[in-house]
Amino acid sequence: MIEIYLLEQLDAFARVGTLSRAAEELHVTQPALSRSMKKLEAVTGYRLFERDGKRMRLSEMGKVAARYARRIIEDEREMLGQLEATDRNLNSIVFGSCAPLPVSRLAPALQMEFPDKSVVTRIDADDQALLRGLKDRSINLAALHEQPDDHSVFYQRSMHESLCLYVPRDHPLAGRAGVTLAELADYQVIVHRHVGFWLELCRRAIPPRNLLVQDSMDAMDGLAESSTLAMFNSDAMMKDGYMAQGRIAVPISDPEMRATYYVACLDSEKGRYRSFFGVVRAEAMG
Repeated sequence: MIEIYLLEQLDAFARVGTLSRAAEELHVTQPALSRSMKKLEAVTGYRLFERDGKRMRLSEMGKVAARYARRIIEDEREMLGQLEATDRNLNSIVFGSCAPLPVSRLAPALQMEFPDKSVVTRIDADDQALLRGLKDRSINLAALHEQPDDHSVFYQRSMHESLCLYVPRDHPLAGRAGVTLAELADYQVIVHRHVGFWLELCRRAIPPRNLLVQDSMDAMDGLAESSTLAMFNSDAMMKDGYMAQGRIAVPISDPEMRATYYVACLDSEKGRYRSFFGVVRAEAMG
């Protein structure tokens, strides 16, 4: 039986070409790696390396062994990935979303529908990455901001959200009936880092010097309370109670700042989530 670490070391040597570089990548000493390669030759019974003084290169047998080592390593990683995915599928439900709103509204309902499961949520700004997650089963459900065009995916239209500017009453833009993203380029605006695709839209319009990205909600709220800076909010979040005293909402008129969310799963899995999609439909009508 060949131990997997020997194959990993052979693979590293085959990729980088020298014993010293392979040892550096593997964080082992060069003498230790050399001993491992001699052990691998002893285990296989073949001369895998050609040695010329201090230099060492793969023999023809070694090249064959290296190809199979790479295949075995990849198979092991795939096996571990599949075991992890199976365990996750048996014991948890992963809900990926392009924005926080679908998570805050739907994750509690999902937990109620599946009380024996652990509901895990994640935010990913990229709809395509979420769809890939559905297909490789790293996630079970996805909230997208674009209607999916994939026959292997079942989806249900859900809630709407419109981003707005949230400013103190004495802010220069407070009296406006509406603003455009282009008009915000000259103002400093606070935004939370983990707002999914909304952040990318804001970054396209507002220069980095004026877009004050905050890593935590507490930091963002503290900055908003202690300054007169503008921040982003949404009609849906305000409806759900995310309000700040002394601030008013100014609508952003750009069409891309209005989103419709679609909740999706693999078509083969829609029966499992039938009752949950009833909640999704209710959100669409709310």
